[in-house]
Amino acid sequence: MLDLGYVDNNYLQEDLELIMSFLTIFKNTSKNVFILSGSIPAIIPTKSTENYECPRFDYKLFKSTLDNCSQDSELSNLEIIFGDYTTVSPIPIDYTDKKIVSNVQIKYTTSDKYILVRNGQRKGNYNLSEVCEEIVNFSSFNKTHCWADKYIADLRDSTDINRGNPSTWASLGIEHHIVLCAE
Repeated sequence: MLDLGYVDNNYLQEDLELIMSFLTIFKNTSKNVFILSGSIPAIIPTKSTENYECPRFDYKLFKSTLDNCSQDSELSNLEIIFGDYTTVSPIPIDYTDKKIVSNVQIKYTTSDKYILVRNGQRKGNYNLSEVCEEIVNFSSFNKTHCWADKYIADLRDSTDINRGNPSTWASLGIEHHIVLCAE
């Protein structure tokens, strides 16, 4: 297992070279190699009231690794497996004397980017319906894709005032992400 941590576009070539040099240890063997990384920065460079989009540099790095291994006969027997940091913790964080609570947001994964769809609220007046409305309007959205997408579409159409909590929002993003990556 190779855990690269945070990757971005600035160091993709260096990261690829690091991976390929690591993989030479396994030349002419049949091994499973997990490559883990993430593309969402620890500090999101937008206001909590704004959506944030980030290319999936971690997946791009994985695909480049697969391409390089397939071109090298000594590495072609390796099973390269993608892993990323799919979770967003819903647990409030204690910071000095204040709790940091998650925004009303769903981290939604598409084939080429991560999107934090937000309404910017931390307490009161949560409006997950607006967040769900935005997601349902994505051109690639499919209500039958997975449980999370059905839930998002149903919640958008619901008159229920209970809109969930940070655990619900994290569950939706994680479930959709896992299904997308598994496919």
